[in-house]
Amino acid sequence: MGIGVFEDVSLEATEEEFKTVLKIATADIKFNNIGFNRMTKAEELKALLDRILKLVRSVQA
Repeated sequence: MGIGVFEDVSLEATEEEFKTVLKIATADIKFNNIGFNRMTKAEELKALLDRILKLVRSVQA
């Protein structure tokens, strides 16, 4: 499911949006893994990427 999650978001987003989504998601996942010693599941990753894409699009508008 992991690669498919990224593919789903990449098909919905422009290249610039996708790069921004990945940067934000990476920072969020690193913070949670280090700060709270927890892992991000594939389902959580999909939800996170979708929320970030919505956020990026709302900021661009």
